[in-house]
Amino acid sequence: EQRELRKYKYALIRIRFPDGLYLQGTFSVYEKFAAVIELIQEHLENNIPFTLNSPTGHKYEESDNESTLFSLRLVPATILVFQWDSEYAEDMKAVNTYLKPETMMLMQSL
Repeated sequence: EQRELRKYKYALIRIRFPDGLYLQGTFSVYEKFAAVIELIQEHLENNIPFTLNSPTGHKYEESDNESTLFSLRLVPATILVFQWDSEYAEDMKAVNTYLKPETMMLMQSL
């Protein structure tokens, strides 16, 4: 299985937001998980804490930020489920948009 995974150079990561929107990024398999966090943060309008989970329910912790995408087995492609931190979840349900306006413009032009 490790040999099979080693043939990949890139990882395609899709982040599914609670309202069904997706944000997608392509990363080197040796990039740190922190790069995925940074991608999300640069597209969010507010710096509100969030968590990422695998579709199987595994919750990625802050300690995973220094692990490579390869070591976390996010290669060649995966979908991560975005969730607001439980302290802010109710407040964010009332918010109409949480992505930056320029990100929303890109989505509408596609």
